Amino acid sequence: MDAGGVQLERKLLDRRFREKEIEIIRLFLTEGTWETAIFVRRVGVSRATFYRHHQGVGRIVPDYREMVMVRFERMLERVSGEKLAIRDLCLRFLTFILQNREIFRMFLAVSEYEVYILMFRRIWGEERILMAELVVLIEDWGKRGFLEVEIDEILGKMVKIVRGRLALGGCKC
Repeated sequence: MDAGGVQLERKLLDRRFREKEIEIIRLFLTEGTWETAIFVRRVGVSRATFYRHHQGVGRIVPDYREMVMVRFERMLERVSGEKLAIRDLCLRFLTFILQNREIFRMFLAVSEYEVYILMFRRIWGEERILMAELVVLIEDWGKRGFLEVEIDEILGKMVKIVRGRLALGGCKC
């Protein structure tokens, strides 16, 4: 994983830093701006502080993508000795998104789909058709706000897609 993602993960352990980062994400989501001056003024940090943590506003999404992948890898490491059913893997994936909902909303807002592809690839290998179908499913769920009440429906659809690909022999699970 990229050093930026690991460093961001460490910084996010600091409550104040985490709150400011969430404010930056929310500001972007509500106003759609990537101007540093607006971020620092509205969030209440100095330019120096902002640039100490990010090389620029253009690095926020890549930094978070790397951080999400570090967290995702850790989650997978915790279950690596277990033989998980497809449904359990899918549920862990969806739960992970819910636990990081604000970050995934930002990814959706900037059409950042690479993170999903990296996560799917880590679980299911290189199957592009499977990934495309799953990205569309997750994107649609995200457009509705990653609502927790929909998780059973999304889980059912996700399992159906993966099992369908397995039946066709097109997925390494």
